Amino acid sequence: MRVRVVIATAGLSWGLASCAGSDGSDTASSSAGAPAATSSVSSPSSSTPAISPSSQGSPPTSVASAPPGIQFLSPEDSATLLAAQNALFGDCMRDHGFEYYPPPYDQLLASARGSEASRAERFPYDAALEGMPYRANDPAQQLDRSNDEYVAALSSDAQARYAEVGGGSWDDVAEVDALANSIQTPKGGRLSEARAELFGSVETSLLAEFAGGNLQNIIFAAVEADPVVMDAIAAWSTCMGGRGYDFEHFGEARGRARTSPPDAEAIASADAACTSETDLATAYRSAYDEEVQVLAEQYAAQLAESNAATAAALQRAQQALGG
Repeated sequence: MRVRVVIATAGLSWGLASCAGSDGSDTASSSAGAPAATSSVSSPSSSTPAISPSSQGSPPTSVASAPPGIQFLSPEDSATLLAAQNALFGDCMRDHGFEYYPPPYDQLLASARGSEASRAERFPYDAALEGMPYRANDPAQQLDRSNDEYVAALSSDAQARYAEVGGGSWDDVAEVDALANSIQTPKGGRLSEARAELFGSVETSLLAEFAGGNLQNIIFAAVEADPVVMDAIAAWSTCMGGRGYDFEHFGEARGRARTSPPDAEAIASADAACTSETDLATAYRSAYDEEVQVLAEQYAAQLAESNAATAAALQRAQQALGG
């Protein structure tokens, strides 16, 4: 499978001092740009107030180890990498005559924690761990649109230049085989340079981002297709039907509870009972752990490379943020 994507980590060489343009120049005309909605660059964030890297809060000082196997970043480490990437990207864009407003570390951390909570909710309901009823959604963050407003105010020519400087061109891409998936992103552009500065190369950043994030979707897809899990989900659905709920998948119960708060406790209680009666959680976790082990053995070399690169990137991120 070939995936064309701009993803959220880095690659070229540590110590990128001049932020040279794609034409080799060290500066660029101040007439440039393109709104994030029309640009191929996946901007680190286009919705936060101006803030200097030194005032972005206190990122963690611990560095992840890198033994073989599948490792998923903690919210703190994810936020640290993104904070550094944003700071580097902003510095480079300013060197080219543009503004860019990096998000604060605390906001990135809140987002990363939300993503981790969402991943946990892909497993069957564990009332002992989560409480009764389900965990409430985190309140929506109020996002500043400073970057969107800045880009929108540029001329059309400036917007096009902003997109080119920030995102590079799909005519010249870096490509890597990440765990049997072909991943691409533009080689040029300040975003790729920021990722490269952290990870050592664009290609390494692609591998690390896929192994650290996208791989979760592959694992969950395999678990959901496991015959034992499918039978357990079907049994759970039958059990819930006996309690008056027409759900085919356990994820639907949580969704209904959140759209109908008065019914949340009753739905969660039924969900917890049926999950226990059908051994759904045990079957699901067993299949998940087995799939993780299979992939860890199958792609041991690439995962070890990714883990080591991510550990090094975290050290560089902390240095970039003054930690």
